[in-house]
Formats: sequence, structure tokens, C-alpha cells
Amino acid sequence: MNRKASQTADEGVNIGKAVTVLIIVALGVILIFGNTIIDKIKILLPGYNMTKPLAEGIEIIRYDLTAKKVQWYDGNNFYDFNAKGEAKVGKKNLDQKLLKKEFEDDWFYNNKLKSESFETLHPKTIEMLYDPCSKSAACPQIPDVKACVPLISTTEPNKNNDVIIKLVKEDSKDCVSKAIGGIVKVLVNGQVEILKTKIIDGDKIVPEDKYEKVSNRDLINTFNAIAQKWRSSMADEPISLTYQEYGKERETKRYCVIFYKPDKLKVDLAKPTESNDLNYKCPVEVH
Repeated sequence: MNRKASQTADEGVNIGKAVTVLIIVALGVILIFGNTIIDKIKILLPGYNMTKPLAEGIEIIRYDLTAKKVQWYDGNNFYDFNAKGEAKVGKKNLDQKLLKKEFEDDWFYNNKLKSESFETLHPKTIEMLYDPCSKSAACPQIPDVKACVPLISTTEPNKNNDVIIKLVKEDSKDCVSKAIGGIVKVLVNGQVEILKTKIIDGDKIVPEDKYEKVSNRDLINTFNAIAQKWRSSMADEPISLTYQEYGKERETKRYCVIFYKPDKLKVDLAKPTESNDLNYKCPVEVH
């Protein structure tokens, strides 16, 4: 009887020791690989959100020229401001309405930061634009259009961020000149349209009634490149953006802008320009 009781007691002690050892080993493993193990266990739990945690120190915002809104970045995705037009990015409290004005009115559509740019087009570009009409004797297009190597000039885009390109005479000095070869519109989605011109009464040049879609891939690429070059023509100009940190007055600093996609402007608020020189030029980044 005593032997059995002693044996039972020894077994209890041994089980207790084993459990203690297992707990110690488990604690050691958790200390070393804790986060990985816990994360894997969480994945098995119903309803667990696998979204990555917010990255610290990120203060990136962007302006969407097409949607006309500022968005903030959490390290994974861009998000709209709240219903009050506010957002906290890092330590900075931001105001959507003010930032929109600074991005759009004070910077992107500021004529003082833009200039007319002329690009020489190859004669075949005009031929392709008017093809097959240019090969038809009955087509009322500009005569000898291939003999002229026209220059094109980009003008300010409309509020849809489409870029309007005039096809003007070779000796034109500005965008005011009457469009001789028509008007090309590059939409923000990359689609290209042309408003062709025609001659009536022997010498009067007038536009057609409506734009027509351009399907030639070479032409689409040519005019999209010109449009993007114009859009980013002021990319070396710093932008002034305003924010407010908790317990402090509003502050405005200058930043460099990164162009990416046809209609997105991105700024890292954690990296203001280090120069106080009003003539400072940013390194141009177009992604």
C-alpha cells in the first residue's frame, strides 16, 4: 500500500517536473520567436485582419489631379481625409481644403511656374494624324502639310488635367497663333483625340465639328510623352505646404514634388527642402 502511494507521489512529481520544463522551453521559444509564432496563431483565428501595421515615421501625401483631392499614406495604401477634411499624418495635422489650394491653385495651375514649350514634330507625324484623309484629293485638308515641319506648343490643361496641344506654323513664336494643323487633346487616361482643321472658300482655315479618337499607337505615345513633359515642366519648383503639429502654430514649409502616373503628385512631409534659397531647384523626379 505504502509502495503504491509512494509510486503515485513520484509520478506526480515527475509530471510536475515535465510540465515545468515544457513551460520553461515554451517561454524561451516565445522570447526568441514570439512575434512570428503569435502572428501565425493569429492567422488561424476567425476574423483576424492581416493588414500590415501602420509604418512609423511616414508622412507622405499625394494630390490626385483627376479626383481633385489630397490623400494620406499609411505605408501600405493611400486614404481619403475624414468627413471634416482632416487627417493626422505622423505628427502633422492636415487640412484638405488648404492643401488642395496649395497643390492646385498655387502650384500646378500657376502660370508663373509654366512656360510654353515647343517640340518639333516629324512631318510623318502630321501625315499619320490625317491619314487616310491626307491621301485623298477630295479631302479638304491643309495643302502641302508634309512639306511643313510644324512646331507644336502645349497650353494650360483644363481642369480635367487634359493637355491641349496646338499644331502651329513652323515660324510661330507663341501659342496664340492660329492652329494650322489642328488641336490634339491628351486625356489624363492616356487617350488622344484630335480636332482636325479644313480649308473652306479656298483659304479659310476652320476646325472640324468635333474631336475624333486617335488609334495609332505611335501617335498616342508621341503626344503622351509631350503632355507628360509639359505636366512636369515645373517639377523643379518647390511647393509650399501647410500643416500644424499639436500645441503649435500652423507652419508652412517647402517641399519637392514627385510626379507619378499622369495625374498624381506626391510629397514627403518629413523631408522639406534644406535650402532657404528662393531660387532653389528640386531634382526632377517623374515616376
